[in-house]
Amino acid sequence: MIISASRRTDIPAFYSEWLMNRIRAGTVKVKNPFNPTQVREVSLRPGDVDCFVFWTKNPAPMLPELRTLDEMTQLAGQLAHIAARHSLSIYACCETVDLSQYGVGKSACIDKTLIEHVTRRPVFAKDDPNQRPGCGCCRSVDIGAYNTCGNGCVYCYANHSPASTERNRRRHDPKGEYLIV
Repeated sequence: MIISASRRTDIPAFYSEWLMNRIRAGTVKVKNPFNPTQVREVSLRPGDVDCFVFWTKNPAPMLPELRTLDEMTQLAGQLAHIAARHSLSIYACCETVDLSQYGVGKSACIDKTLIEHVTRRPVFAKDDPNQRPGCGCCRSVDIGAYNTCGNGCVYCYANHSPASTERNRRRHDPKGEYLIV
């Protein structure tokens, strides 16, 4: 299983302590954003998780936490090693226009092939049917919550208003099972 942290909010920047507490606990509870009474308990145990995909504008709060997890530290080292040896390529997800003539390849935010290559093991995730047409992402479980990201991007679909975001961020408990109570 691939854990998406998170399309709905910037967990590494604002909720890294909570995430690390949930990883240590081995599970996280996630409310359905469209039906909050529907709750899913998601395993975060190493044997159940193929990979974490971190969505962030500011990884700094998360970086010290990564050192506490052996698998993540190894992955970070592998990525740093690969990046140092090779030039980085540019990829776009879910674009309907072919950008290859500009040196932009087609990719996916949660790319099964890339994750298999990086983790050096097979991933048994299928295409994600809940994404927009043209999306190449495979299925993942998003453990974030809408209206909780503190970045304040004007183009963001995950926050409805600054007021609701601030209200929800005050409801966060780093020791809680849910991102927000």
